[in-house]
Amino acid sequence: ITLINHVIRSGHWEDHTTKLIRTKEFYIDYDPLRTGRVSRTQFGRVLIAEKFVITANDIDALVEHYLEPDGKLVSYRRFIEDVEGAFIQKELEKSPTTKTMIRSFAKSPRRQLSADDESFFEQILAKMQNEVTVRRMAVMTWFKDHDRLKNHHITKPQFVRCMPFLLPENELEVICKKYTDGEERDGINYYQFVFDVSNPVEQKSHMRKFENQHQLDPAIQPPEKQPEPVTVMRKVQVTVLRGQIRLYEFFRDFDKLRSGIILPEFFRTGLSNAKIELTGPELDTLEELFRVSPEDRRIKYLEFVHVVDDVFGAPLYMEKMPSLETQPASLRALIPARSPDLAEHTVELA
Repeated sequence: ITLINHVIRSGHWEDHTTKLIRTKEFYIDYDPLRTGRVSRTQFGRVLIAEKFVITANDIDALVEHYLEPDGKLVSYRRFIEDVEGAFIQKELEKSPTTKTMIRSFAKSPRRQLSADDESFFEQILAKMQNEVTVRRMAVMTWFKDHDRLKNHHITKPQFVRCMPFLLPENELEVICKKYTDGEERDGINYYQFVFDVSNPVEQKSHMRKFENQHQLDPAIQPPEKQPEPVTVMRKVQVTVLRGQIRLYEFFRDFDKLRSGIILPEFFRTGLSNAKIELTGPELDTLEELFRVSPEDRRIKYLEFVHVVDDVFGAPLYMEKMPSLETQPASLRALIPARSPDLAEHTVELA
């Protein structure tokens, strides 16, 4: 127990727990038969690969402690159980009513810069923020592939190698010092760096004074006029006729039971996929017109499709009437001569 406590304190096992590093996964590669045992060399090699801060004497002591009776293999399974037992209760999923203590691991404090370095860093940050704004850079894409553990930290060599800005060595050193959490082994918090570079606070607060000044105050803006249902239906019919759109194809996937009724969200999605551009009030008008009932918000899309398809001049179930003669559809007959609401739809089909 004393040896395990020493490993937990000196080996910084808390860091591995908070970063969700599972030591068992490192040993499985050396144990294809899943016996829970590895050789002496493999046992120590995993501890070194996981960057535990322990000495060679500590590794030898652990090997002797977990050595199997045959004297050849080391039980890594017992080692993991003893170490993880200080943080995780074993087989907790079998007793869901068990009360456990929530362990909190204090995050390593960020390094503090001197007054001169802090002033120098602010100048560097302003320069990088300006470059991100001018070039529209997505800085996160340069770093995220190196963060395999998704803990927002990468090593210093990785951070320097991925830096998208051309900076001299002294500026890079100040940036690395600024975003290093705690000791060097904790890595560099690239996530905070990307946030600071991509979100210039001073520029945003400066621009906020001048944005949207052309808009009236919401309290004095005139209410938006509710469009007439006939106008909205004509707009939809013109779009469908010009593009030869089969509306039913865009709604049927949302109606698994073929009931002719779908949710309002699916109704709007179908219209959007069909490239029928309508404003918010126009969509509200259509939903109110084809709603199942005032209490039921679902939409009778099949009825809507039949009404829109009337623009083609073909009755329903025309395939059952092969001898029926129909007239070709015309946009001129559909659109009024002077319709300010449909001015953009006055182009006739060839």
